[in-house]
Amino acid sequence: MLLAVARSRVVRDQIGRVLSQDFSARYAQSLATAGAALAEKQLGDFTPSVTIDAVKNSTLVVGGQGLYLPIHASGTASLRFNPAKARS
Repeated sequence: MLLAVARSRVVRDQIGRVLSQDFSARYAQSLATAGAALAEKQLGDFTPSVTIDAVKNSTLVVGGQGLYLPIHASGTASLRFNPAKARS
């Protein structure tokens, strides 16, 4: 009986509505946070510069800790040696 209820259109539609949220704002915020974390920071005598050029999403995975969205990101990076800036 429980299986029949779970297979009913009403229950499936309700579950679909609950699970179909728009995460685009949170996703954009996560990319912005990652970009800010990768922004130019002075690390001793070195200044790294990193930019995210492209991000591809994989399939959403449900795990014990919650949802996990695997991604593949590509970008560019450089490292400048700048001892005078580190000492000032």
